[in-house]
Amino acid sequence: MEKHVALSARELEVLSLVAAGATNKEIAEQLCISIHTVRSHMRKLLGKLQLTNRREATSFARREGLIGTSRKPSG
Repeated sequence: MEKHVALSARELEVLSLVAAGATNKEIAEQLCISIHTVRSHMRKLLGKLQLTNRREATSFARREGLIGTSRKPSG
């Protein structure tokens, strides 16, 4: 299913950080916003994309070329 939606610049920033493996707390610190605001952005972008979780959002963003395909190195 193809999804054409307009994410805000901030939602794209949050999505990019989620895809990089950042936690809500880390995202909040990096963007100088509250954890509540991070959660709000996540709820909005998941709703716009009709997705249910971070993993689905990350897969969608990679597939659509919204973010890079590299993964956060482990350990």
